[in-house]
Amino acid sequence: MDLDHRISTGVPNLDALIEGGIPMGFTVMVAGNSGTGKTILGSQFLYEGLISQPNEHGVYISFSESKSQFYATSKKLGMDFEKFENQTKFIYLDFVSLYNDAIQDAFEEILTAIRAVNAKRIVLDSYSAIAMSFKDKIESRITIQVFFGKI
Repeated sequence: MDLDHRISTGVPNLDALIEGGIPMGFTVMVAGNSGTGKTILGSQFLYEGLISQPNEHGVYISFSESKSQFYATSKKLGMDFEKFENQTKFIYLDFVSLYNDAIQDAFEEILTAIRAVNAKRIVLDSYSAIAMSFKDKIESRITIQVFFGKI
């Protein structure tokens, strides 16, 4: 991993605080209570890649917000993800109504989407929503770590 090459978050003041952005190749977890801006930050991160880097396609994976809600909110904030979806540079995956037995199928669908657009930026919203789809905390942690390893 390259600490010198950084990727913009799309939030100029945040980038200034973290030495120019996120180090390339890093996985970053953003944690906080509801309403603290995690979804907006993730959206801005993906959108920054779509508008500023021609090959930084993205996938947004939601376990908490429908596609129509996401697109409506994003548009109000000046981000037109539909445009990039129509150009096959962006995929939004909606797993709001996912049940316990379907998590493995969801992970396969996610990997397929990432490969389909050759995604460089991926947002998974949210870890806690995924973890709730498992009966056992240890099982959820192991499964999610294996999944991130495949990405």
